[in-house]
Amino acid sequence: MRGSICIYVSQAPYGRVQAAEAVRHLGGALNDGQDVFMLLRDDGVYLARDGQQDREGGWTALAPVLSRLIAKGAPVLVHAPSARQRELLDGSQLIPGITLADDHAVADALDGTCAVMTF
Repeated sequence: MRGSICIYVSQAPYGRVQAAEAVRHLGGALNDGQDVFMLLRDDGVYLARDGQQDREGGWTALAPVLSRLIAKGAPVLVHAPSARQRELLDGSQLIPGITLADDHAVADALDGTCAVMTF
């Protein structure tokens, strides 16, 4: 994905603001016409879990927002080994439009990116 901006999320979507900020930046970059994609790895794969609900304490479910960004054309890669470790490889558990990527596909996606924003 040469020339792309990668938004790399390794933090879980609840308890901290990193995942919400990552989704916000993905939307902003997409709306500005930037060549951008999101990579979810480690606990960040939970961001792609379908059926999330708002949580007590003001934590908003982010999967619905991520789904809308995917529908607008934002590529989202989920690191398959990370998802497998968290038992999320059942297609019914991930939001539609997610691309599962093995280590080689992740390396290919990162090769030549102009910037990586880490959350």
